Amino acid sequence: MSSALQVTLIMVLLALAAGCLSVAFYLGRAARSLDLFLQGAQKDLSRISDDAHASRLRMDQLADSLQVSLDEFAGLAQTAGKVGRMVNDFQTQFQCGMQSVSRNLGSLLGLLGPVLAVFRSPRQPHGEEKE
Repeated sequence: MSSALQVTLIMVLLALAAGCLSVAFYLGRAARSLDLFLQGAQKDLSRISDDAHASRLRMDQLADSLQVSLDEFAGLAQTAGKVGRMVNDFQTQFQCGMQSVSRNLGSLLGLLGPVLAVFRSPRQPHGEEKE
């Protein structure tokens, strides 16, 4: 082989080696950048996961509190329904009682008219007649 060919091959190999070193250098920088990005993403995802967990715990507490409130409201609604039925029963009994008293009072007043008429009519002795 000629020395010019050998020098050319050496130069080509050196150029290829320099190119490979340059590519390896850029790949190393890219790998470090990617590593930093992935570490940052891992921290961000960890914070998001912690926030989501804390939000879920708060939602569980809120749901428990809401369940207690709904149970108390259901008890209040049942009590209000019972009071409403009691008031309705009382109103029905009162109305029946007032109707009975009204009928009895009407009967008494109906009898009172003729009794008063008897006492108001002028009495005349048996032998006398009106002139």
